[in-house]
Amino acid sequence: MENNNIDLDFELDFEANSLNRINNEVLLTGKEMSILNQFGIDYKNCKDNSELLFKINSYMSEEGFDEEVDMEDLDWVGSEISERNYYKDTNK
Repeated sequence: MENNNIDLDFELDFEANSLNRINNEVLLTGKEMSILNQFGIDYKNCKDNSELLFKINSYMSEEGFDEEVDMEDLDWVGSEISERNYYKDTNK
């Protein structure tokens, strides 16, 4: 008989993965906020996700050629926000 047990020997960080309402239009996880803070991107004053994505993309294009700055985490945040925006705006 086949063993179908799944190894769940890891910790879930619910606080880092829970969505937090920044304002009426912007929702971010704790992890996303931490990354944005790390790059000095002011997400608290963005009126919507589009403005926040603009700030992220602007930062990445300005700093994009600096080999010492790793943009992978910031790119991930932008992708998450874009995906969230897509599903929010898609007719169901």
